[in-house]
Amino acid sequence: MPPEKPLSMSKNENDIKKLKKHKTLNEWTCQVAMLLRRWVKRPKKITIIADSAFSTYILANTCIDLGIIFISRIRLDARIFEFPENPKKGCKKLTGKRLPSFKMMLKDRSLILEIIEVLWYGGKKKEIEILTGTCLWYSYGIRPVPIKWVLTRDSNHKKEVALFFSTDVSISPSRIIEGFVLRWQLEVTFEETRRHLGMETQRQWSDKAIERTTPSILGSYSIINLMALEMIKAKGNNIPIQTSSWYKKTHTTFSDVLAYLRDQILGKKYILWFDKNDEVQNRDIKEILELWSTA
Repeated sequence: MPPEKPLSMSKNENDIKKLKKHKTLNEWTCQVAMLLRRWVKRPKKITIIADSAFSTYILANTCIDLGIIFISRIRLDARIFEFPENPKKGCKKLTGKRLPSFKMMLKDRSLILEIIEVLWYGGKKKEIEILTGTCLWYSYGIRPVPIKWVLTRDSNHKKEVALFFSTDVSISPSRIIEGFVLRWQLEVTFEETRRHLGMETQRQWSDKAIERTTPSILGSYSIINLMALEMIKAKGNNIPIQTSSWYKKTHTTFSDVLAYLRDQILGKKYILWFDKNDEVQNRDIKEILELWSTA
């Protein structure tokens, strides 16, 4: 992503000479959406789930034009309008009457919130209060975006409010919420690859080297998990969960998968050599493998 105003100390000649056109984050995302639709022909469905940084008119309208479902968060003070009732003759209206903001809806006690159960973070089910509807999301000079919005509130903690929307007005509220929750798995994947596989910590100065390394690291993340699954199926055991006195876990994480795989590979490769070596007989072989795998 070439910067709009590159620093004078930058070592990238393409940035300094402005050989590549600067694009905003949402312009890049629109380009990715077009590329995805070119690869995945219609009528196959594509759903893009993004956080509030991508909640823009340009991206929402691009997804509608491409037949892509777009799910994201939206501001509580967003400008929303009713659908217009256009006459048979004369100029057509873009929008109808402006609706009260979502902040005002929260204060309106006459509105009844529905209680539904959704699949929440951590694979748990949770009861939340929702208020939903359809409207036009509009600003001056922008094509109105038809959306289905879902205003959610924790049934136990009334102050925890979130607002989601989808460009597919026929989708159910629970699917919008559960679809957005799926983003958490992707964020965890990026965090695990940074911590355990060194993504974004590589020391290349060349853009091409970084473009080669990052996909390889993400690919190795998938390969590690697939190898561990195959070993579990072959041996019929479970991956041991690593715990400590200050951090107790109840479920398997990527660090456990990585340690299990290293233990299996190193143990199979070097166990015979350890048995023949008198110097390591007094030490636990598993302890040596664990120290070696974490070094």
